[in-house]
Amino acid sequence: MLKVLLACVVALTMATNAAAKERISYAYQLDPMFEAALWALKNGKIKSDTVELELSVLSIPALIQAMPTKQFDVIQSDTIAVPRSAERGLDLVIMSTAIRYRPAGEGHNLFVPADSPVRTVADLKGKKIAVPSIGSAGFHLLRFALAEKYGVDVKVPGGDFVFVETPVPTMLAALQQKRADAGTFILSQTWRASVDGGFRALAKPAKEMHALWGLQMIPSINVGYPEKIAARPQAFAEFARMLRDSVRYMRANQDEVFSAVAAEQKIDKAFFPTLFDQYAEYPGVISDQDRRAIALAWDLAKKFGVLQNAPPIDRFVWKSALSE
Repeated sequence: MLKVLLACVVALTMATNAAAKERISYAYQLDPMFEAALWALKNGKIKSDTVELELSVLSIPALIQAMPTKQFDVIQSDTIAVPRSAERGLDLVIMSTAIRYRPAGEGHNLFVPADSPVRTVADLKGKKIAVPSIGSAGFHLLRFALAEKYGVDVKVPGGDFVFVETPVPTMLAALQQKRADAGTFILSQTWRASVDGGFRALAKPAKEMHALWGLQMIPSINVGYPEKIAARPQAFAEFARMLRDSVRYMRANQDEVFSAVAAEQKIDKAFFPTLFDQYAEYPGVISDQDRRAIALAWDLAKKFGVLQNAPPIDRFVWKSALSE
């Protein structure tokens, strides 16, 4: 009887503690990269006594659509969306960096089929380029880099290329079946295209960005909403801590995390070292380098007519944001 009573007390205490936890919802991009960065959170390696996370995975277009609805507490968003939303009356708070291109710059390659007659960027004039999203910061950074490096007209529409937003699951097939002449993919597809043998990298815009501007460019960040953060600052601070610690766990336990995610996502484990060394990284914090890279992206967006103004970045970075 005493054992039963004790078990009931323990169960009641656990239920009470669970009920007392504040829930933070976070939506992030569909790609194995983020499953690796968040694996420790999803598998109980990083815990909290005060916060319970609700994680949702969305495509890039779905993230863009969900951001203004405020249905999530924190959402992975594109960098340029912050000042663009402010121009339209929606304030966002930059909490951390979600994608930082590596200096090697292999993750944002512009691919053509291996047997394509296209040999230079200039050869693509008038042809179709498949992209995961028209309107994301990654897409705009691609445009800016092509314009700055090759002197091409990247207006949408009316420029030298026909950019076609293509559903992620059909990206590789679009090139294989010649429904597009070139394409740039999400990170896991970039790796597949690199090892497949059926594709050829025509240009390496992310590498060229680093050579042009001397910074690891930031296409994606995690953002929150000022009124939500002000209402529960401690909960959001705990979320930030958990996110940072999940990334740290991945870095310290790569074999465990990469093996598990490779099995879950049905992808070769060799993808992950290539990804984090040559393509991009998920910092989960924001560095001084990131602030300068975001500010540069906004300056370029103004130059190319995407933004009316390039406001000071400190206006938007969360005062409690964690740094490296």
